[in-house]
Amino acid sequence: MEKEYLLGVDIGTSGSKGVIISSDGKIKADSYVEHELSIPQPGWAEHDADKVWWNDFKLLLESLTRQSKIEASQILAVGVSALCPDLLLIDKKGSPLRPAILYGIDSRAYKEIEYINQLFGKEYIFNTTGNTLSAQSLLPKLLWVKENEPDILQRSWKFLTASSYILYKLTGNIFMDYLSASVGGLTRLQDSSWVTDMFETLNISLDILPGLDWATEIGGGINRNGAAETGLNEGVPVIIGTCDVAAEAISAGVFEPGETILVYGSTISYLQCLNKPLLNPSLFSGIYCLPDCYFRGGATATAGSITKWFRENFAQLEKKKQKESGVNAYKQLSDQLKELSLDPTGLLVLPFFTGARSPLNDENAKGIIAGLTLSHNKNHIYKALLEGVGYEIRHNLEVLKEDGFPPSKIISVGGGTKSRIWTQIVSDITGVEQYCVKQQTGAPLGAAFLAGLGSGIFSDVSTIRKDWIDIGDKVQPNPVIHEAYQKYYKLYREMYKNTRDIIHKIN
Repeated sequence: MEKEYLLGVDIGTSGSKGVIISSDGKIKADSYVEHELSIPQPGWAEHDADKVWWNDFKLLLESLTRQSKIEASQILAVGVSALCPDLLLIDKKGSPLRPAILYGIDSRAYKEIEYINQLFGKEYIFNTTGNTLSAQSLLPKLLWVKENEPDILQRSWKFLTASSYILYKLTGNIFMDYLSASVGGLTRLQDSSWVTDMFETLNISLDILPGLDWATEIGGGINRNGAAETGLNEGVPVIIGTCDVAAEAISAGVFEPGETILVYGSTISYLQCLNKPLLNPSLFSGIYCLPDCYFRGGATATAGSITKWFRENFAQLEKKKQKESGVNAYKQLSDQLKELSLDPTGLLVLPFFTGARSPLNDENAKGIIAGLTLSHNKNHIYKALLEGVGYEIRHNLEVLKEDGFPPSKIISVGGGTKSRIWTQIVSDITGVEQYCVKQQTGAPLGAAFLAGLGSGIFSDVSTIRKDWIDIGDKVQPNPVIHEAYQKYYKLYREMYKNTRDIIHKIN
């Protein structure tokens, strides 16, 4: 019997991943490409949509078909997930008018957040969308463009996210999924419609809005241009796609109420599946990528990006060894931590190198390394960075517990889970177990599975949990080390409060 093949691609902050799978869930090929994050000014974060998003898609498809020896023409459905929410403005020819403004790591629109809050009131915004305005929100970024680059907004036909731009390049159709729109704070929680009154009050044309639908709905078939650029067959269905963390959650089989995914990527995102809305002004809330499901969650502003910062600036020897021997620089850095005690480093890091996301939602926060002495070396500092992210995760998980609905099970995925030392540090700090998924393909696997659902190859989501998920490590907290981290976590919380005003003045 001829195999049915699905393509899944995930566009990330510092790299993109792709996978080709067969209909029985077997991974035929996976690939990764790294790209640069543009930071033209402090607090800004941008991507060139064609050079990064679209080029990555084509590079991955070429690599995957070469590895698997499966022709692009044999692929029967396509799914794309991506970093979100981001803001890309295109003209009527479909050409980007400026680089895409990225999600919560871009904090340029803080004045616009204040203005919109004053105009509508924080309570109205929260009750309407289920979210407070933050650097994650798209409406303040649209207003920033209106005020700072008015000619760009006047020439704009539609705005898109990364996944919807790939859909457009392949099919010519304009859609955004409910989850991406709700994470961006642009839809009413009650009926999933756009917050049209807010657009009208801010004098932003409603014509700029894309269509809205579920992630698994077919956004269109590949058109002539899409086929010519990729080799995929005309008419092949492309689903609307969704946010990366949702695709990661699907790839890990997270769709039961209470189950929570922890995604170790450039940032650490988490998403808890719900059967009804549970709102908290410190977190993100909205509609899940599957009908009749909701979510709440949050994210750090740094994680893998802070380890990349360390690697680029302080790990020249490790990078040189990687070139000479092929041993990954990150693995070397992790292995060197084995020379240290399991105890806390005694250093405190506020890992807010690009601001603080949930639950602090402080776009003006900055990073701090405190407690340094001449006895500390770079291994201590690297571990302290991992600890700082662990403290931020703990703060987020504590907020999840506040309404009496803590995570029933934490499933961890992403590149950072390759470091058993990091996952152990996180479990020791938080005091919670983590179930690490063995498959490292994550979001693109979820995107491919959603494409299978949308195209009818799979009948329901139970298939992925029953046949695909393979839990590797179960990471359990060390109770003695957890207790040792307690006082440092309290100091971490105090340090932000005690330095916030100073940092804001510096900013």
